[in-house]
Amino acid sequence: MFGNTVNTDTTQSYKKFKTLATQSLQSLSSGIIVKVKSDYIVFGRYTISPIADGYYMVKRHGTEVSEFTCSRNALAYCILEYNGRIEEAFHLLSQDRRLQRLDVDIDRQSHILKTTKDQDRRMLMADRVTNNIAVRGDIKIMLQNTIELAKYYQRKGFDNETARISNK
Repeated sequence: MFGNTVNTDTTQSYKKFKTLATQSLQSLSSGIIVKVKSDYIVFGRYTISPIADGYYMVKRHGTEVSEFTCSRNALAYCILEYNGRIEEAFHLLSQDRRLQRLDVDIDRQSHILKTTKDQDRRMLMADRVTNNIAVRGDIKIMLQNTIELAKYYQRKGFDNETARISNK
């Protein structure tokens, strides 16, 4: 009789602990980034998944948002949008798309440069490739600045959350 009471109390305590732990983890999941197999779950809203050719697809609540050239750009987009920095997120998205187009142009122009026999066409393609490589470098610098901004907002949000929790 006494053994059943202790066992019941232990079971009830375990259930209360499990419920409390689950609630705590669910409240924290909105502010964390978790890797599940090859995907990243970001803030419980976004999923970043690798797709063909090294690109990454971002989905918001299961709906495709866009594909990005790298996971870093995809994550920065999620952080900016999550923190209400919609304009910066859109700027990052447009710069990443521009980078995608330039990469395709550079590949195509390089192929023409290597295969054409016409000297004038080769010079034109060489100029275009050189110009596009320079533009690509500028875009990568702009993307890096936007990524640093996203890191700042992520740290700021984390610091605010830490301060809010530690003041209790």
